[in-house]
Amino acid sequence: MNFFSKKNIAIIFGIGIFSSFANDMTTSQNVTVEIYSLKKNINLKKWKNTDFEYHTVFGHTDHNEINQALIPKLTKTGYKIFHISDQKNSAITNFLASKKDGYNKYETGSKKIFRNIIIFKRQNEIIKIIKLDTSGYANAVINKNSETEILLSFNDYDQLEQQLKE
Repeated sequence: MNFFSKKNIAIIFGIGIFSSFANDMTTSQNVTVEIYSLKKNINLKKWKNTDFEYHTVFGHTDHNEINQALIPKLTKTGYKIFHISDQKNSAITNFLASKKDGYNKYETGSKKIFRNIIIFKRQNEIIKIIKLDTSGYANAVINKNSETEILLSFNDYDQLEQQLKE
């Protein structure tokens, strides 16, 4: 069953499930969402493990880095804005908003490569980012006060990967 079917999208909009994002994002607030994807032809081995680029792509992003300088740094690193339809954008956003925050109890053997970053803004201020590695089954949720993960199943990652294809 495809989670992103029109029926399921309608159910999400109808019920308005916003468990983990309830304090940050509600349907009545003006929140914009931008999705950035890492260019496929980038040389990922050129950075030192202390560089901003290295930490953004391969690992930890500190909540102190959630500021206006983040987007220019992402662009310099090799991320580009991913233009998708409003319907697909809403489906991805609402799907992620319907999941709970926590820490996954599993770890995959592959190196994390966060190829997709979803940025949530309110009044042009970044309030939250979600970093996704759909092939490595990893994510990171960072806002100005905390860092956590979204509890996703392997099937959830596979569905997100399909939705994030150009």
